[in-house]
Amino acid sequence: MTYLYAAYPELKATIQEIMTPMPDPRSPEEVLRMLSQNPPEGEYSVDAF
Repeated sequence: MTYLYAAYPELKATIQEIMTPMPDPRSPEEVLRMLSQNPPEGEYSVDAF
């Protein structure tokens, strides 16, 4: 995914925020559920993919 970082530096910052360690590890399914409940604004929203 390195090419994504090169093309979208602001996306890299967003991914780093998402990937920061959490008190309790979340499963990918839970993360997807959280994202679908609170979709990010703009072109990086779930609908864009």
